[in-house]
Amino acid sequence: MPMPKPLPVEPITAEPLPLVDVFISYSRHDAAIAARLATTLRDEGFEVWFDQHIRAGAQWEVTLRGVLATAKSVLVLWSERSVQSRWVILEARIALKTRRLVPVKIDGCALPPGFSTLETALLPGWAGGDHPELQVLLAGLAALAPPSRVDTVRPGFDTGFLGTEINLPAVPGVADEFRYLHFSVVMNPARRLAWYSAANLAPREADALRGDRWLADPMLPNAFQPHNSHYLGTGYDRGHLTRAKAVSWGPERLATLANYQAFFWTNTAPQHPEMNRRWWAAVEHWEDALLSIYDRVVSFSGPALRDDDPVHGDIEQMIGRVRTRQAFRLPGAFWKLIVVRQVDCALATAGFWLDQTALVAVTALRHRAADTDLAGWQVDVATLEARTGLDFGERLRVAVALSID
Repeated sequence: MPMPKPLPVEPITAEPLPLVDVFISYSRHDAAIAARLATTLRDEGFEVWFDQHIRAGAQWEVTLRGVLATAKSVLVLWSERSVQSRWVILEARIALKTRRLVPVKIDGCALPPGFSTLETALLPGWAGGDHPELQVLLAGLAALAPPSRVDTVRPGFDTGFLGTEINLPAVPGVADEFRYLHFSVVMNPARRLAWYSAANLAPREADALRGDRWLADPMLPNAFQPHNSHYLGTGYDRGHLTRAKAVSWGPERLATLANYQAFFWTNTAPQHPEMNRRWWAAVEHWEDALLSIYDRVVSFSGPALRDDDPVHGDIEQMIGRVRTRQAFRLPGAFWKLIVVRQVDCALATAGFWLDQTALVAVTALRHRAADTDLAGWQVDVATLEARTGLDFGERLRVAVALSID
């Protein structure tokens, strides 16, 4: 059977072509996994194309040539079927020649000649959801094609959510904002933990299914965020800074996406089980109850990061070729600041300070009647600023105190 004619690497049609981040090349027999990958990539903000999207009546080969020529990256699904497909091999060769190839193996196939030395993500049997090699794939794609739709799936914290401007708190050091749907996480890369999470909360139309798949955020190098080894076997929980349920509001599609993003490691910090499941949960439940009174709530949450926090986990870690010492430390306290706008349009706040160090030192916690006494944890904005080094701004410093009765 003759080899198909080489596809030109320049568009040959005058029709408008979609501008895509990722062109998926695959065998027809692998259409199901190609569709799952397309959905996953769109959830990450990538503009994705594969040939099921060719509209009725379009000239198939002309459209394929044009999109292949203009795509920022070409994701090739290698399988027992696709390695026998001359079209897939041809598309892969064009992508390799133009340095746009991101290969993925979805079964135990042997790669065609010329492709075996490339770093290849391994996703055998992948049926959606979390997979360690998914991060390899996402990182490879992001290096070639930063997601062009990231603002639509990761708009981040809305500073005008309450009808008046509430800016992100200023931090006393290096930081970067990572935007998600209905919330943002402001990371401290040196600590591999967040300075804080800032969330927009609204009543939920229906409870989204709670996710349980923890993922690294592909927008941030793994060396600058926590991961499972910081929790597994340490006796500490993977504590959400912003609860997944709290941001899972809006239409079902958006609620599900927000829930998924709330399970990035960036939104976690190590919390003692009693802190996570009792103290922190008590504040979250009170916060949730506010949504029956106010249509909208703004919530800031974070660990209190101090230079003398104890080392947590391994004293030394290798990050690439670099040996790091004392790279991850255990926060001694957690805090939350809740903001609402009252009927008279005045802002009201409720701040909380939860001392994790004191909690760990106390025994027989389940027999203490006052161990979830919110009033005992309440503090004002000025106290939170003094203890965290954050600057919440004058508008929140002068806001009235929100009663927790």
